[in-house]
Amino acid sequence: MSAPTHLAGSVADLSTKAHCSEIECLMAEVVADPSSPLDSSVAQAALAHLSSGGNRVRARLGLEAGMRVGLSKSDSVVLGAAVELLHNASLVHDDLQDAAML
Repeated sequence: MSAPTHLAGSVADLSTKAHCSEIECLMAEVVADPSSPLDSSVAQAALAHLSSGGNRVRARLGLEAGMRVGLSKSDSVVLGAAVELLHNASLVHDDLQDAAML
């Protein structure tokens, strides 16, 4: 499925390695932060989900939304990372509920 015509250019621009790299780095920093209140097993599960790849559509949509409402690029990157981390948290929660092997 392709992006709607009115968003195609901007979504394509936001999928550059620079933006995605910034978001990926920020997410890894947040999850791996030793001062984080996350239990190490939860952090490991989160890192496993993050490292499994994916196209990061949620992160790119958060980035696009931030830029469209006038946030700075750095704040938009934070928003994109937050959206993706929230999704990641739902995946970890689902694994915990299902007693999946982490």
